Amino acid sequence: MTRYRICGPENEHDARGLSLEEAFARMMAWAGTDYVFSRLDDTMLLQLVPTRSFSDFALLDPARAADRKSLRALCPLFQSDLRDHGDARKDLMLQAIKADRSGYSVREEASTACQVMA
Repeated sequence: MTRYRICGPENEHDARGLSLEEAFARMMAWAGTDYVFSRLDDTMLLQLVPTRSFSDFALLDPARAADRKSLRALCPLFQSDLRDHGDARKDLMLQAIKADRSGYSVREEASTACQVMA
């Protein structure tokens, strides 16, 4: 089983030996981000909502194209077409970890450097 290491900005946090689920949950908690998994037909979705910048939503108008782009950046949505719920959740967690822009990095445990997964 693959183990993961997560580091925070400027190495303020460092956790090692985590499962994918543990690394994902810890990264979301440290980054102040809520998340929800859902399924729409054959597609599983992962929606991320940053709780720390929630006040930014009050200033955005979904009717404006520029604000829709800002909403997508603030609340990214990931998709997986894998049919097995467990496999789809793992696929979505890996997508979110690889795409994260919160300053946290996750690496497979074998890697010694604390940098973003490629």
